[in-house]
Amino acid sequence: MSVLLPDDLQHWTDARAAEGGFDSVGDFVRDLLRRDR
Repeated sequence: MSVLLPDDLQHWTDARAAEGGFDSVGDFVRDLLRRDR
């Protein structure tokens, strides 16, 4: 799956992934989806 984000959301997800110790933004998004499941 590919998701295009506006620049502000891309910067936010990049920062949150790094702060959370995720290896990639994809790992961060997977974690968000699992938690919301």
